[in-house]
Amino acid sequence: MRNVRFAVVSTLMAAAVLAGTAGCSAVTTASSTGQAQADDTAELSHLLPEGIRKSGKVTVAIDPNYPPFETLSEDQKTITGLDPDLLDAMEPLLGVEFELQATGFDSIIPGLQAKRYDMAISGMTDSKSRQEQVTFVDYLSIGGALVVAADDPLAKSDDILAELCGRKVGVQTGTTTIDLGAEQDEKCAADGEPALKMSTFPTVPNAVLALDSGRIDYVWTDAISALAQVERSEGRFVSVPDHTPTYPAGIVFPKESDELTTALQSALQELIDNGTYDEIIAKYRLENEAVTTAEINGATE
Repeated sequence: MRNVRFAVVSTLMAAAVLAGTAGCSAVTTASSTGQAQADDTAELSHLLPEGIRKSGKVTVAIDPNYPPFETLSEDQKTITGLDPDLLDAMEPLLGVEFELQATGFDSIIPGLQAKRYDMAISGMTDSKSRQEQVTFVDYLSIGGALVVAADDPLAKSDDILAELCGRKVGVQTGTTTIDLGAEQDEKCAADGEPALKMSTFPTVPNAVLALDSGRIDYVWTDAISALAQVERSEGRFVSVPDHTPTYPAGIVFPKESDELTTALQSALQELIDNGTYDEIIAKYRLENEAVTTAEINGATE
């Protein structure tokens, strides 16, 4: 399988993203394969909207600060990760070039609604509340976890959420973990326990930096992101499951984009059926989070 990398147009602007900017238009990236028009010989190109078939391009919002889904590589000129690899594999099926546009996570849905992007991919949770704003094609099933200091007694707790009362917990802005934190805070109050003190950060790595410096006690995120941070910590942190239900993560589309949604659903299903999806998932050791069907709006709550 070819390995197309996505070149960042502006190194200076890339530095702005790494500094934690949350607005859109932070970095523009584009596939290294220049393709002016959709290839009509591609087996699924006929499913695309006419405008995209003619332009041969799909603009994609992405937050490049969310490993292993996507991250800026050490040269700060390319975005690599699970999501770019999946898009790379879909290009020959659809006959288009995916043009990535880096933005803050909490700017993705507003950007889609404002039609600044055709779609987005950034490990976003599919939920019933978000389905009121956008449409998902689900490509993973993920649980939640906390990043905890390796020597913290909480690392061995059987009921980690109950022990968060009175603690300082970092979460990424715009994520559904904020809602989980609010639910747990209500439980703390009902049990007469101190409030959960939640702080938001533009990226999960920003939150982990705060954890490392002692400004917060824990970072709450999805299990995949938590594991990526633990692997980078050289033994300082561990990942502890939060025992909340698993949920789908999806590629995201404006609600009125039925043709593009169907085209990407078909492309993803083809990757699942021909084994390419499994190869990419295995590269990131995410076999336990894999799906067998590219479902639209699979979340039930």
